[in-house]
Amino acid sequence: MILLAGGYILPVNAAATQQKQEPVTAQGTQPNVIYINLPASIDGTIVGSLNAGVTGTALYSIDKQSWTDFATGHFNADVIERIAASADEQAIPVDAFIEEFIDIFFDPATLEIKIELADSRRQTQELSLRPNIVDYDNLSGYDLPERSAYLNVNVQEEYRWDDSLEDDQRRATLLNVDGAVQLFGNPRVVLEGGAYQDSAFGSSADWQRTEVRLLHDDVERAVRYSMGDIFYRGTEFQVAPPLLGFSIERAYSDIQPLKNITPTGSRSFTVNQRSIVEVYINGLFQNALRLPPGRYDLNDFAVNAGVNEVALLITDPSGDQRRIEFSLFSDPTLLKKGVSEFSFNAGYQRGLGDGIGIEYDYDAPAFSSFYRYGLTDYLTLGASYQASEIQQISGAELSVITPAGILAGNVSSSHLEGIGRGNASSLRWSYDFLIGSSRPHELDLVAVARDEQYTYLGQLTPSTQYKTELRARYSAPGPFGSYLTASARHAETIFEEDPREEVYSFDITRRFGPFNLSLRLEQEVTESEEVRGLIRISAPLGQRQLATAQWDSFDDIGELTFGRFSDGTVGDLSGGLALRSDIDGYQGDLGALYLGNRFQLGLDHRYTEFADADQPAAQFSTVRLGSSLAYADGTVGMGRPINDSFIMVRRHETLDGSRILVDERQDGHVAIADNFGPAVVPTVNSYVLRRIRWEPESPPYGYDMGNIEGNAFPYYRSGVAYTAGSEASITVIGEVLDSRGDAVGMKVGRITAADEREFEPVTTFTNGRGRFVAQGLSPGKYRIVFPDRQGLSVLFTIEEGAAGIVELGVIKERISL
Repeated sequence: MILLAGGYILPVNAAATQQKQEPVTAQGTQPNVIYINLPASIDGTIVGSLNAGVTGTALYSIDKQSWTDFATGHFNADVIERIAASADEQAIPVDAFIEEFIDIFFDPATLEIKIELADSRRQTQELSLRPNIVDYDNLSGYDLPERSAYLNVNVQEEYRWDDSLEDDQRRATLLNVDGAVQLFGNPRVVLEGGAYQDSAFGSSADWQRTEVRLLHDDVERAVRYSMGDIFYRGTEFQVAPPLLGFSIERAYSDIQPLKNITPTGSRSFTVNQRSIVEVYINGLFQNALRLPPGRYDLNDFAVNAGVNEVALLITDPSGDQRRIEFSLFSDPTLLKKGVSEFSFNAGYQRGLGDGIGIEYDYDAPAFSSFYRYGLTDYLTLGASYQASEIQQISGAELSVITPAGILAGNVSSSHLEGIGRGNASSLRWSYDFLIGSSRPHELDLVAVARDEQYTYLGQLTPSTQYKTELRARYSAPGPFGSYLTASARHAETIFEEDPREEVYSFDITRRFGPFNLSLRLEQEVTESEEVRGLIRISAPLGQRQLATAQWDSFDDIGELTFGRFSDGTVGDLSGGLALRSDIDGYQGDLGALYLGNRFQLGLDHRYTEFADADQPAAQFSTVRLGSSLAYADGTVGMGRPINDSFIMVRRHETLDGSRILVDERQDGHVAIADNFGPAVVPTVNSYVLRRIRWEPESPPYGYDMGNIEGNAFPYYRSGVAYTAGSEASITVIGEVLDSRGDAVGMKVGRITAADEREFEPVTTFTNGRGRFVAQGLSPGKYRIVFPDRQGLSVLFTIEEGAAGIVELGVIKERISL
C-alpha cells in the first residue's frame, strides 16, 4: 500500500496502516500520525530500521518494541532502558530521545530516520589484540574432541663401550609406556598414567608404575579436579610435595592459556566513520583493525610486563588521520578485578622408599592450599595454608600498583612440633619505564628474610641456609643497539661464622650482522676477589642451523656446538655436535633424531678423553625408538609419540589411491594418511585453537574435496578426528533437453535426491546449449528441476563406484502418457 505524507510517497504495509494514534497537540487538535517502517542510520550509516510515527515531514514518535530491537548492540544498555520506559503505551515520544542527548529526525529527502548521538550514549564494544583468542565461554564454533585415547611406547637401549664389564653390565634397556583415555563418554574426563621397566635395576627390574590420575576440567570456569597421584602449584613460600589424594585448582595457565587475567588497563575511543585503526605498542606495529562506526574498549593487550606506550592511528575513508596515545602498565603477579586463582589439595605424602617405584607414607596426611583475588585492577590479595599432623604453615601476600612501580609482599609462618615457630618474608619492588626507546628499562629489587626455625611442608628439620638475601637487577637498552644488564646479590647465612656471599655481574648483548655476541663479567667477593668472564658467539647457518662458540674463564671451559633444529615434518633429520674442553679433559657429543610418519628414531653418542693418561677413554651410546597408537571417533592409527593432545585425519574410501598430506610446513608435512592408516599429528597443545589443513596428493580427476581444513580445539590429552574426502565428491557434467529435444538454456536448476535419502539441494545453471556442472554429489538417483520452465524436471543417476568427474551426456525430459 502507498501513502502520501507531506508530499512524499511512503511505502507502507497493511499492518502499518492500522497502527494510528491521535495524540492531542498543544492547540488541542489531533495530528494524523502514521506508523511506517523506515531505514535508520547512525552517523550516516544505515544499521537497521525503525517503526516510526510520522506526521507530515516531522518525526513524532518511535514504536517501543522497534526501538528495543534496533538499539541493542548500538546504544548503552541503560540508555535503551530509560528511553523505552518513557513510552506512552507503545509509542516513545521524540522528546525522550532529546533528553538523552540523542538527535533523531526524519529526512523526507532520503526517506530515512537519522540519528546522531553523543559518545557517552554509544554501546562500548570490546576489542582484543591478542592473536588466536578463544571464547572459552562458548566453544560451539570449534571442532571439539569426542571419544579418544592414546598409548605411547618408547624403548631406549643404552650401551657402555667398556671391555672391563660383563655383557649384561654393558647394556641396559628401558621400556616406557604411557597414555590417556577419556571415560564415561565425556572427553573432559581423563584417566592418564604409565609404567616402565628398567633392566639397570637388575633383580628389581620389574614393571613399575608412574603417576596415575583421573582428571576433569571445567573449561568455562578454568577449574581442574583431579585425584590419584596429584600435581599442584604453590605460592612463593610453598613447596608442593607429591601427594596421593585429590586436588581442586583454578588454573588459567593450563585450561585457559590464551586468556589474559593480568590487568593491562583499557582505553575507550570512538570511530565516527568506517575506519582503519592501526595499533602500535612501544613503537612496534601490532595489528590493523577495520571497524564500523561505534564506541570501542580496546583491552586484552599482549603487552610486556611493566609500562607500555600505546598509540592508535585512526584513518577514515577520506584519508584523514587522528592519533591517540596512552600508557598501560602490566605485571604477571597481579590479577584483573574480580579474577581469582586457587588451589586446594589433600592426600598422603610420598615416601622416600628405595628410589624404585612410587611409595606413600599413609601415616603422613597433608593439606595444601592458596587463594588469590584481584580486589581491583591495582590491588591483588592472597592467602595460603599448608598442614600435616605435626606441621602448620600459613601465609599472606599483597601486590599493588603505585605510581612508582609495583610492590609485592609475602609473609609466612611455620610451626613444626619439636622445632617451634619460624617466620619468612619477602618484598619485591619492580619499576619499568621508557626513556627514548621502544624497549623498557627494568628495575627489580628483592629482599628475603627467614628464621632458622622456618620449615617447608614435609620437612622434619629446618633446612634454611640463608638468613637474609638482597637481590637487585637493572636492564636497559645500551648504545649502538646493545642491551645491558647489571645485577647484584648479597646474602647472609644462618651461621654467623660463615662469610657473607656477595656476587656482582654485568651482561651485554649485541648483534653484529648474523652474529649475536654476549659477554658476562662476574665477581664474587672472596679472599681472591677473582673476576670471571664468559663470552658466547652464535650465528645462524641457514634457517634451521645454529653454530655457537663459548668460553668460561672460571673453569677454563671452551665449547663449540653445531645444531640443526627439528621442524616436526615427516622425514626430517635433526641433531647436533658439541665439542667441549675443560681441565679434566675433552668431551664430544653427537646426537641425531629422525622423524618418520609412524615412529621416531634417535641416536646419541658421547666420547670422553680424560686428562689423566692412566684413565681410559669412556664411550656411551643410546638408541631411542618411539611410537604411539591413537584412537579417535572410532578410528585407530599409529604415529609418533604424542605429547599432550593429537589430531587425526583419516581418508575416505573414495581416496584410497591417494595419500593425504596434513599440515604443510616449509620442508614437508607433519603427518600423512596412507595405506597404513590415518595421519596422526602428535604435537598439539590442549585448550589452544589449532588450525589444521589437509590435501590429497593425487586425487581422482575432478574430485571435489569439500572441506579441507578444520579449527580443532582439543581438551587435555584428547584427540580430534577429521575425514578427508567424502562420497559427496563427484562433479557431474550434462546437457539438458526438454521433451521436444530443445536445449533448456540459461536457466537455474535445483538438484534434489530422487531416492528418498537425505541430501542438501544443489543449485546449478545451464548455458545456452543447456550444459550444466554440479559439484558435491555422491552415487544415487537425482532430479533436476527448472522452476522457470513450469517445473520441468529431468532424472539422472550416478552409478556406484563413480569418482571425480562424471559425464552424463544428454539427459532429456520424459513425459508420462
